[in-house]
Amino acid sequence: MATANTVESFFAGADQLEVAMNGLGERAGNANMQEVVCALYSCGVETSISLKELYPASKVISEASGIPIHEKAPLMGKDIVNHRSGIHQDGVSKTRDEKRPAYSPFYLGEIGREDADTLHFTSQSGATALQEILEQNGIQLPKKLVHESLFALKANSDKPGRPLQVNEILDYFSANPVTI
Repeated sequence: MATANTVESFFAGADQLEVAMNGLGERAGNANMQEVVCALYSCGVETSISLKELYPASKVISEASGIPIHEKAPLMGKDIVNHRSGIHQDGVSKTRDEKRPAYSPFYLGEIGREDADTLHFTSQSGATALQEILEQNGIQLPKKLVHESLFALKANSDKPGRPLQVNEILDYFSANPVTI
């Protein structure tokens, strides 16, 4: 609500917006600066704040304050580029090279984030994630064989209660060779 109210107050004529970075000061009612700046940018508003410096500044503030950036923090958290659900993975894979990829308000490089979207294999993953993980590791399989392996790997991903690591997926294919 603080972000929405702050952005709306700008459009209502406010000439000063009270904001905070990385949640420092938000308890006082200040909105998150990164979110406000990005919302205004998405609405076509020019600010004097360099978008490219938002993520690097957030990291510096985190290091200086000793308060880590929460993994689920909008725009800044590491989880924003991690995708575990099949539908998200498919959308990310299909729009990876577009100016505005799926599930992002804009290309994250615009705010200084150079880390790429990452697909993690979980019980919620689909064939797209498995195919992409295999291809990144030099394994080309027809879609039919990917689909046949999918359910066994999903069952394996439930056991550790975390995404399967790439080496675990590759080990599965070593132990269960597929014939093309």
